[in-house]
Amino acid sequence: MNTIKFKMHLSYESNDHQVRIIIDNLDFLGKDYLGIDPPSFFAQKNLFETGELLIGRCTCGCEGCRDYPVEVSLNKNTIIWSNSSGLKLEFDKFEYENAIRIAENDHS
Repeated sequence: MNTIKFKMHLSYESNDHQVRIIIDNLDFLGKDYLGIDPPSFFAQKNLFETGELLIGRCTCGCEGCRDYPVEVSLNKNTIIWSNSSGLKLEFDKFEYENAIRIAENDHS
């Protein structure tokens, strides 16, 4: 099972903020993607529902340029992120939901 945390950072490239996704204690998006601006990220209904979730955007800062979406699947006790490139991350549902609630209230 994977672990997940969300960290808020300034985004100088896009002149806003970004949600950095920490999976298994590593910055999942690395240098290839910016995180999504927090209000946009947390407004996505598929954080807690099955469907596509946008987790990264192009380093130019524009959503729609070179996005990083994942497909969210729900089980009774787990949440799975996957994509067509073979990615499959599995999170404990309680820990995942708790990490999101903590991050939603992080206004640093």
